[in-house]
Amino acid sequence: TIIFSIHQPRYSIFKLFDTLFLVGAGRCIYHGPTADVLPFFASIGFQCEEHENPADFLLDVCQGDYQPTLSSSNILEGIDSDQQNTQIVNYLHNAYTKSTLYTAIKQQINELCPSPRSSPTLTDTTPKSLKKSRLSEIFYVSQRTLRNTFRNPALVGMQTGVSIFLGILIGLIYIQMDHSLNIGVKNRLGAIFFMVTNQVFGSLSALDLFIKERPLFKHENVSGYYHVSTYFIAKLICDIIPLRTIPAILFSAIAYFMIGFQRTVAKFFIFFFGIYITSLSASSLCFVVSASVEVYGVANLTAAMFCVLTLIFSGFLVEITSVTSFLSWIKWISIFRYASNIFAINEFTGLKLCLPNDTNTCDIDGLDILKEQNIDSSTNWDLWKNFVALGGILFCFLTLTYIQLLRMKKTK
Repeated sequence: TIIFSIHQPRYSIFKLFDTLFLVGAGRCIYHGPTADVLPFFASIGFQCEEHENPADFLLDVCQGDYQPTLSSSNILEGIDSDQQNTQIVNYLHNAYTKSTLYTAIKQQINELCPSPRSSPTLTDTTPKSLKKSRLSEIFYVSQRTLRNTFRNPALVGMQTGVSIFLGILIGLIYIQMDHSLNIGVKNRLGAIFFMVTNQVFGSLSALDLFIKERPLFKHENVSGYYHVSTYFIAKLICDIIPLRTIPAILFSAIAYFMIGFQRTVAKFFIFFFGIYITSLSASSLCFVVSASVEVYGVANLTAAMFCVLTLIFSGFLVEITSVTSFLSWIKWISIFRYASNIFAINEFTGLKLCLPNDTNTCDIDGLDILKEQNIDSSTNWDLWKNFVALGGILFCFLTLTYIQLLRMKKTK
């Protein structure tokens, strides 16, 4: 198991290592105390210069790039230059296996290892160790990602602060809406449009999720530190919980009651889950763009273009039935349309509206407003199919993100 890797450690760090295990061309060329490594190589013809970093010297030796310095060493005589590195590594391996260090290590292994009869078989241990390894990978990568997230408190604080601010702002703008046919309906539709737009564009903060760590992911994954699925799951967990779930809860709790939507428990939770899945769906769009594009500016422009294009088909800015047929298909991938339908059906179902006069006549059914907006609401399925559609968009975008991460690994 690789705990961590140190790239080009300086001498002060190198001295902290107790034991070294050096591998060249897949063969062990040294295993023993760090303090003995330089004297060992000096004894077989590989002298580390006085001002040279021992770590760099050992890397060169392992790769077969370092020439022996002792005049008595004839290991390169008669060897083709193309095979020189391999011959040096073979020489180092043979020299180590003949050393007292190798004998001591072998004796320790024989003392520590159990007899073959008591050793568990490969079939007994492999499934459990694989399962444990994958869970351990997810745990440690998630832990590291969370630490990195909270080392940048500005993003978490800003995302939470903006949600609270916008919740209060929209609450003050549409505070305790009345039930009049003109103003009440207009304000409700305006509040819905404002909330959906805020949730979608507010999720653009997820764009740098994979862009920032792209070189690190490529290096660690190709080096076998963890699986692609491990990294993918860890990043989702650490983005969704602090940056999507908490802001959605705060925004819903503030905006819903300040605006004056229907105060029933069921409608509030439908509202919250609508806000939440809208945020997740928009974030998943950013995930796939982030995994596909290396430059943040290009990613930002790509996601913004998609959002603006699908915003037109939300049902607020244009009558969808009037759009030409070769463009009308865009409505099926519009997060704005499905989210707006959820909030409109949730609010206008069971709502009674009053005529704009002093008669206090409030017998106009909110379903009539939904019909005017061409929003189907005759059955309960008409509400939940919008949740299913957003869930489908979320699933498709996450699948594409995972595929892009796999492709990123192959193009290393």
